[in-house]
Amino acid sequence: MKYFYYFLFLGLSLVSLKAQPPGGKPGGMPPGMSFNIGKVYGKVVNQSNKPLAYASVTLSQNLNGKDTIIGGTFTAENGEFSIEALPMGKFKSKIEYLGFKNIEQNVVISMPDNLEIDMGNIKMTEEEVTASEVEITAEKSQVMMGIDKRVYNVDKNLTATGGTAEDVLKSVPSVTMDTEGNPQLRNNGATVYIDGRPTQLTLNQIPADMIDQVEIMTNPSAKYDAGITGGIINLVMKKNRKPGYNGFVALGAGTGNRYNGTVNLNLKVGKLNFTTFFNRNQNGFPIDGYTNRTTFSSGVPTSYFLQDNTTLFRNRFQVFRFGVDYSVNNRNTLTLATNIVGGKFNVYDSQSFSLLNGEKDTVSYGTRTIDPNNRFDNITLQAIWKKTFPQRGREWTTDVNYNIGSSRQQNQWTTNNYNPDGSLQVNNPQLQKIHGESNGYQITVQSDYIHPIGDSSRVETGVRSFWNLRDQSMFMDNYNYLTGNYEQIPFISQDFSIRDVINAAYINYSGYWKGFGYQAGLRYEQTNFKGTSKLDNTTFGYDFPKDINGIWKGLFPAVYFSKKWGEGTEIQLNLSRKITRPGWMQIMPIIFMADVKNIRVGNPALQPEFINTSEINFNKILKNGNLLSSLYFRLEENPIVQIASPAGYDSTVLITTFSNGTNAYRYGIDNTIKQNIGKSLELTLNANIFHYQVRALEFQNQGWAGNAKFITNYKFPNSMAIKIRQKPAILFSSQLTASYESRQILPQGYRRAIGTGDFALKAELFKFASLTFSVNDILNARRMIWVYDADPTYSQEFMRRRDARYFKVALQFMFGKPDASIFKKGKQMQKMQQNQGQGGGIEM
Repeated sequence: MKYFYYFLFLGLSLVSLKAQPPGGKPGGMPPGMSFNIGKVYGKVVNQSNKPLAYASVTLSQNLNGKDTIIGGTFTAENGEFSIEALPMGKFKSKIEYLGFKNIEQNVVISMPDNLEIDMGNIKMTEEEVTASEVEITAEKSQVMMGIDKRVYNVDKNLTATGGTAEDVLKSVPSVTMDTEGNPQLRNNGATVYIDGRPTQLTLNQIPADMIDQVEIMTNPSAKYDAGITGGIINLVMKKNRKPGYNGFVALGAGTGNRYNGTVNLNLKVGKLNFTTFFNRNQNGFPIDGYTNRTTFSSGVPTSYFLQDNTTLFRNRFQVFRFGVDYSVNNRNTLTLATNIVGGKFNVYDSQSFSLLNGEKDTVSYGTRTIDPNNRFDNITLQAIWKKTFPQRGREWTTDVNYNIGSSRQQNQWTTNNYNPDGSLQVNNPQLQKIHGESNGYQITVQSDYIHPIGDSSRVETGVRSFWNLRDQSMFMDNYNYLTGNYEQIPFISQDFSIRDVINAAYINYSGYWKGFGYQAGLRYEQTNFKGTSKLDNTTFGYDFPKDINGIWKGLFPAVYFSKKWGEGTEIQLNLSRKITRPGWMQIMPIIFMADVKNIRVGNPALQPEFINTSEINFNKILKNGNLLSSLYFRLEENPIVQIASPAGYDSTVLITTFSNGTNAYRYGIDNTIKQNIGKSLELTLNANIFHYQVRALEFQNQGWAGNAKFITNYKFPNSMAIKIRQKPAILFSSQLTASYESRQILPQGYRRAIGTGDFALKAELFKFASLTFSVNDILNARRMIWVYDADPTYSQEFMRRRDARYFKVALQFMFGKPDASIFKKGKQMQKMQQNQGQGGGIEM
């Protein structure tokens, strides 16, 4: 905590439906059309706050020098109105009612944060009313970079078409992926959200076709869990915003037995908005790997362990998502949603290994095969209530998330050990069964309230309770040739009950003073993690804080300062304190055997680490682009690090566990620039250069490293389109992504550099279908190689791959039919006006 103050001081198969085709735009818009997903709503009252029924509300836009009506409606009996399916842009609203002065206001609809504009309670009076500005914000862009959040629209991410969220993030600046498929921001583990809420799903369980946008927050405020130390990656799911129905059907196939199919259907009628989505995805691709280790005694090699791996991934899963939004009225919305995921993720492994002595003579060799049968199921139920108020910016949101998940593992290991002369060793083959299951549920209840104070400040507060209860078991059985039975191995087999509870409350105060923006927030979190063995009743875990004397350790402050110059330049300083809690795989004392010479075990004594972070962000809107530059510093107290050492009983066996180090520092500069060149080419370049220093046990290491990512999106000119009847019928676009990660420091060594690239070509067919061809890892070079050389008793180099090069084709059909505009129902409108004694009509 003291360090914080120090840095504070420093400163979704309906192709036969009528094809009025949405395309690759959010909300299902056809290619080349605008984003008609905006909404303006409010309530019209008189000076006594009584509602005015059947007041005329119109929105017009200046087109070719003339004011053209874009949308309109009449207020309901309660005075409320809502105009939907609006495009992006600036509008003039006009409210008319017989006997009252007209009111005009300017309204700006823009992405991503201003798609729904609440005009509040609009009081009509006989007094003169002047025009006022409702909101002015950044205009629509494929990549939108702000001082506190970056938004990446997925519709142009061609290389991810038909893939998963993991494929999406490969093309997002500042994001890298580790060998387990987990995302990192600036080389720190990031937390994945779905629609602003935590999720138990992994990235490869989330279809890319479900995702509308990716939001990046590198240093979130006190509103968010203090355990989010590496930033937030929020996946915003596609959601219908237009009246009528729309959707798409997609099919994909690729090398490595890759197949996927998706059906999405959206329906919006009156106050109800339905969204359904189904996806099935499978793959079966092989990858390779190796492990080479040398053991030393007084600097002299005493043994060598050489192993080659051939791994076959066979994954198959399906996702069903259903949601309904009910607009009780303009200011109360209830959302109910469910997400059902299930499938099999199996990894078949074939290992061949050799053990040599110091003279490199063969001592033994062998093979191991792993035949798995694993499956998982996950159901999420969500309810969200949102209430807004006439006062602009005031809102109250409450949501409940219930998640139940289970997984079952059944693996058969067969190991053959041979003598140097090729004879099979005694009691071989070694037959082992590894089986277990995980069953649990997770409940999150959260309520947030925002209250503006005047025009320039607001208070935001909320509470959150998170409960995660899980039973986790893993048993290893050895075949006994004497008894002819499988017998359980006690010291490896485990059966645990886990209880993880986090309760939190926060408050933020933000505002402006003399041209400066500021926000000060404080979050308190209380954590209880307890694991109990069902086999011997031993316990492990931690309480934090433990007692009243340590309550200050549960406080996590965050402060932000910003300053704008003109319309396009902003600078921000932020500082925060956060916590990293040990994961259950890190803390549970389960022995996991990766192969015959590599063992991993959890550490029950592992404690949380505390992190103090600071950033200086500079954002500049350019003529045809955007520049975002960030200087950042990160201090980790008691960092959780991975340590490997030879086993005491056999120096050729390497045991990997987790430990709390002394401290770790990381500082660097992260730059992202987006530039549009003409109307066809969009370039995005990201470069992150940082220095890392870590001390853990007797190991210390430091050094500079960097990552770079270059993304190009190109829309071919109409002159290159395939034409029918002299009109463009098939339009082409492409995407190329190149990335490079330099050599990076580890406590006991380093990871070698990685360079790779992806490419995709898309053809838009007659505006209601698209065909995309993509290649992942063009050079087949996405390999992760780690070198451990800091321990004088051994050195090791091992290589693993998450995926290999593959080719894929994806076909998508769009459909839809919007509701007719209210302005085409002239007779109905005239009748309504006559009923109110209002002669004439609205001029079209």
